[in-house]
Amino acid sequence: MRIKRLELGNLGDWKNVGEGVYELRMTFGSGYRVYFAGEGDRMVIILGGGDKSTQAKELINAQALWRAYKNEIERFLRDF
Repeated sequence: MRIKRLELGNLGDWKNVGEGVYELRMTFGSGYRVYFAGEGDRMVIILGGGDKSTQAKELINAQALWRAYKNEIERFLRDF
């Protein structure tokens, strides 16, 4: 349901966690987290998620994925 709300532009409870990555926070269950970043005005890229117990590891992974994505886009545009 939370992802569906994203599609409608409703981010709900979120915060900036650095390097262009954001965290959706869900306060039920184990404290679920979904990491995402934005591309342009309309696209949201889901980078991963987990619960409070894996938060530190998942955040590092999400930031690394976002850096890799941006590097590939830059390389593509440069080589295009």
